[in-house]
Amino acid sequence: MKQKLRVIRVRFAKDIVAEVVFPERQTGKVAILAIGAPSGSSKKDRMEFLAARGYVVVYPRYRGTWESEGWFLERSPANDIHDVIVELEKKKHITDLFSGEKIPVRVSVIHLFGGSFGGPAVLMNTHFSIVKKVIAHSPVIDWSVEGEE
Repeated sequence: MKQKLRVIRVRFAKDIVAEVVFPERQTGKVAILAIGAPSGSSKKDRMEFLAARGYVVVYPRYRGTWESEGWFLERSPANDIHDVIVELEKKKHITDLFSGEKIPVRVSVIHLFGGSFGGPAVLMNTHFSIVKKVIAHSPVIDWSVEGEE
């Protein structure tokens, strides 16, 4: 029988709201999903897949999108992922935005998953020693050069 996952909302760096899913038993592995340009409110299938493999899954929303504060693209989305990593490195717990419940979080390694627009956001955060794996699927590689299309 498939486990029922609890999805909570957490705020990072004052502005960034993220969905977070915990596995049945924490392993110390954390997956941060940096998905493409602002999209639908949930990536439930991806989150369930990773949580079933022992990951605490964090799906942050870039500043200025969804429930996050600020202006979209005022700062690089890579900075938003950076800010989430920095907070996860030092936190012993995270707080559910709605209930106020403090939930212990174990962070030994972080794996970054970025797609399209989120590709550069994860690639630009490989310098952290806690980041052990990075996957950039179909990453945007240059926003400054317009192509024929």
